[in-house]
Amino acid sequence: MIGHDHDEPKRSAQGHNQHEAESDGRTSLSVRGMNCANCVRHVTEALQAVPGVASAVVQLAQARAEVRWRTGV
Repeated sequence: MIGHDHDEPKRSAQGHNQHEAESDGRTSLSVRGMNCANCVRHVTEALQAVPGVASAVVQLAQARAEVRWRTGV
């Protein structure tokens, strides 16, 4: 089961994006059923293969995935 917390990018007073330049947003996902490093690798590769995803970091112990993405892709 995957749940998520969606967080729009925060902009400074000058209107600059505080996230990485290539990333427009961040989504935190709950990932259940992982039990080894190979599971983490498969989930990471699957997330990174999605068009528009700038990066994906999967944490086994926390059962979470942090995905940074670009809009308009």
